[in-house]
Amino acid sequence: MNPPSPFCAARRKQRGYTLVEVMVTVFIVMVVALSLFAGFTSGFSVVKVTREDLRATQILVQWMETARLYTWTQIQSNAYIPPVFTDVYDPLGAATNAGGALYVARTDLQTPTSLPLGYNTNMLTFTITLYWTNTTGNRSITHSRQMQTYIARYGLQNYVFSRP
Repeated sequence: MNPPSPFCAARRKQRGYTLVEVMVTVFIVMVVALSLFAGFTSGFSVVKVTREDLRATQILVQWMETARLYTWTQIQSNAYIPPVFTDVYDPLGAATNAGGALYVARTDLQTPTSLPLGYNTNMLTFTITLYWTNTTGNRSITHSRQMQTYIARYGLQNYVFSRP
């Protein structure tokens, strides 16, 4: 047996990768890149949904706290708490139609039935239901959120706005 010549070893080092090795490598790189971009897309859509959900909660809390400060006659008037109103995700962008998601709210004032009869003329149940549509890709998903509280005739507003 003859020992391998130095030219054969040099020729083996100069050989490149085979086509199969290159194709497998390209496939692996493509899968990793696709997974990376899918992860980014998913993360951004989760952040968007979470922000819209938080904004819905802010709108509900704002109206709940506002309603608690109205007087008894103001609460029962549609001039202060409209039965239906709209708000946007970004109020500063509403003038340029860049406000984001549109929130539609429905308010409801009712006499509570679960309280004793003596409270029927002195209490109201205030409910706000908020609806908005989230568009992810070509899918639209309608969300809703609801808050409810009691408002008393002789409640917080009498202490805040009472005159000495």
